Amino acid sequence: MPRYVIFTESFFTERDWNRFGCSEFAVAGYEVVCVQLARAFKVEENLRSRGAFQAIRTAVTPEDSAALNNIVASLDRRDVVFMQVLLSERSREFFRMLRGAGIRYTVATVGELPIRRMKSRMSAVSWKEYFELRVEDLLGSASRLKRSLQQLFFLDWDGFQLQSPFLWLTAGSAPSPFVSRWPRPWAARRIPIAGNDYIITQRLGSRSAVKATTVVFLDEAYADHPDYEILGQRSPVTAARYWASLESFFKKLECETGFSVIIAPHPKSNGVAPEISTHRWQTGKTTPELVQESAIVLSHASTAISFAVIFRKPIIFLTTDEIEKSMYRRHIARMSSFFAWRRVNVDRLSTSDLQIPAVSESVYAGYEHAYLRAPEAVVGSPWEALRNEMEK
Repeated sequence: MPRYVIFTESFFTERDWNRFGCSEFAVAGYEVVCVQLARAFKVEENLRSRGAFQAIRTAVTPEDSAALNNIVASLDRRDVVFMQVLLSERSREFFRMLRGAGIRYTVATVGELPIRRMKSRMSAVSWKEYFELRVEDLLGSASRLKRSLQQLFFLDWDGFQLQSPFLWLTAGSAPSPFVSRWPRPWAARRIPIAGNDYIITQRLGSRSAVKATTVVFLDEAYADHPDYEILGQRSPVTAARYWASLESFFKKLECETGFSVIIAPHPKSNGVAPEISTHRWQTGKTTPELVQESAIVLSHASTAISFAVIFRKPIIFLTTDEIEKSMYRRHIARMSSFFAWRRVNVDRLSTSDLQIPAVSESVYAGYEHAYLRAPEAVVGSPWEALRNEMEK
């Protein structure tokens, strides 16, 4: 029986099973094998559960490099290998194993966000901020190019001894090989696909006849994201102050628009709604459904912006005084600049901040083509396209 083998640096969850097409491969007659490399890479903390996210019981976790080498040696040409491992010092030997065994593997770039470039001056709060972020953009591009060259020429051309991807699935036209952290990604054959978010929205269909009466806030677990502890980071906000600021803004927006503000919980939040906004928390429907049925979308810099783009919903980007002092200020500023909109600081609200931005078809279509589905993307499931390519 052919196998669909997924390698990941962290633990493999039920959500990963769904978004990486495991059920489709199982139905097609493949044995699905999920391999967690954290222990072999000696980063045990990557196996810790995060909020409601737990590793599936059938996942394989090799104890050391020798056990991992045995797994690689067991792969054959019938197996479809999907890689969720990036090139780093700890993974370098793994990619060398793949090269030694001649393993063809596939990588994918989905869910990218426009947070590497400050596109519009209109989105900056000042000329000073605009020039600051543009300089950071240029330095960031130079740093990514330097990293790519270092990985390629590390230790006497060692980068050429590592197995490069065979196929590269890309949702949208924006992904670049110079920001993709695999060995020589430009050597891979690129296949444009529709991203998961795009596929989800197509399954929902159209509900344009439903009159929208809600504004949905895309929670990003700024106050309680479990990754903060794992990464040794502090939350950028104080929970009580953060939710009080948002609640004040929600009430003012409700008075201005006549709509009710609801909250789409982040999947990694601890599941406990803040008391001040318990009545807004929505758990009966998915985020795509809540966005589809809304009139306006509120966000910081969520990946779920994709649903607002596909359903052509006005987006208001939000920040707070605390967020402005963190690295997330830059993410929000750059994402809002794609739409040429300025973020709204809910702690320093003005009357004009309550105006609803217009939806520009050309801008939204541009975002969709760059980050969600390129015009030439294959039609249908990307996993079916992957099977077809590998079975040729």
